[in-house]
Amino acid sequence: FGGSQTYGWGIPSMDRMAFSDQLERTLRRRGHSDVEVLNAAFPGVKTATGLRWLASNLIRYEPDIIVVNFVVNEFMNVDQSHVWSGETSPQEPLSSLVTPTLWEYWRGTVMGNHLSQIIVADVYKTYAMRDYLHWIVGIARDRNIEVVFSIEPTNLYVESGGKNIMREENSADDAQAIYREVGKELGVPVYDALPHFLAEPENVWFYDTMHMSRLGHRVFAEHLGELIGTRFLETPAPATAAR
Repeated sequence: FGGSQTYGWGIPSMDRMAFSDQLERTLRRRGHSDVEVLNAAFPGVKTATGLRWLASNLIRYEPDIIVVNFVVNEFMNVDQSHVWSGETSPQEPLSSLVTPTLWEYWRGTVMGNHLSQIIVADVYKTYAMRDYLHWIVGIARDRNIEVVFSIEPTNLYVESGGKNIMREENSADDAQAIYREVGKELGVPVYDALPHFLAEPENVWFYDTMHMSRLGHRVFAEHLGELIGTRFLETPAPATAAR
């Protein structure tokens, strides 16, 4: 689950060429015929929103493995009070006044409602991304769910409406470094598609130079499938020859 890259921005959904669809096909080609990949993504969201989704909605699907793919949005220069960003204006955050009991109520009942998630997101306290990742892994492991961190590559300079909407380069490096550090600390594999992208002779980017093309999604899925298959899935038994 993640932002617009995971969502498959720019690729018609009927084409089924986003990396989630291609990941399922990749794993099935590797012999894992019972695998199903669900795309739980929304453009523009960050790790903070991913935590809320996981705690309130995604665990209801009882996944075996989750891929956390928000890092590119962590250095987007979005409106600080945007409801999807998980960031608030510099005022007393509502969550600092919330008792654990009320938090459990929010997480289980209120946060299960999509509109409530949007409203609460605007006043939800911003913790360090490192804390969000720790909580995501904790929630997952409490339910025997395996976790993969993905630090998706993207170009660092993007314009929207004639304005530069990317932060400085070191912010991107910092976000990726946190994912790597937490992954190492908690024993979570970190998938970096950039070396595989650089090895491709053809362009792997969409025309906006930020999102992946169909080729980019295929390359992303194939190597992610290799990591997941090797790390988490049993080697399929060889077919028995007919006698």
